[in-house]
Amino acid sequence: MKNLGIASIVYVLVLGFTAVEVLAQENATTPVTVEKVDTIPQKQRSNEAILSLSYANGGMNFGLVYKKQLGKRTYFRVALADISFSGRKYGPNQSTTFPQSSQGGSVALNGGVEFRFKLHRLVQTYTGVDLIVGFDISRQTIDNPSLPASQKSDVDWTMKTGLGFSSGIVVQALPNFLIGVNLAPAVTYQYRPYDYYDNDGVLYEDGVYHWLNTSFSLSSVQLFFIYRWDRKAKKAGKQQIAE
Repeated sequence: MKNLGIASIVYVLVLGFTAVEVLAQENATTPVTVEKVDTIPQKQRSNEAILSLSYANGGMNFGLVYKKQLGKRTYFRVALADISFSGRKYGPNQSTTFPQSSQGGSVALNGGVEFRFKLHRLVQTYTGVDLIVGFDISRQTIDNPSLPASQKSDVDWTMKTGLGFSSGIVVQALPNFLIGVNLAPAVTYQYRPYDYYDNDGVLYEDGVYHWLNTSFSLSSVQLFFIYRWDRKAKKAGKQQIAE
């Protein structure tokens, strides 16, 4: 609950900043002169390569994101997200008679669009939506010679698909380097096949679990490290993030 509260507060703050910026632009009644240094030439578009880090399931997940500017405030984005690997060996001890091991991993492919809003010369907020396709797998093994081969190892995998609703804030630290905080709550449909065997190793039941999952917790908060470049080089001088 504490993690959910932290994520909720940060998410509301980011959306609040974005809403204020949108309203300010819509309610402006006087022409605004924008200095040339703060704009991007019509045919010049920015690209961003991003490393993301987040905390989930007692460890760190990481992701790789690419963003390409489509318009003045519109970006296309695609990401390999929720990349994680784990492995563990334990036993025998007082609670386990035979050696056991476990391995697991996950990955997701996200793609969508985002809309950016300028708060300051070096600060932006954004909001957007993504299509998500993800895969998780885990394997449990027990080295028990009395068990049939089919029961010594158990593999579970889960597929998910749905929508993510990412929002965040980006701050330019150096001419081509930025840092940001991204919030990525999601709604996904997930399904996982199962099978059960009796003591003789004979399958007696199988099927599929499926459920609707909403994720909005501390694991939805990601730290972004961003490298930004333009397809057409700018004149000498300090580069600033696009509006």
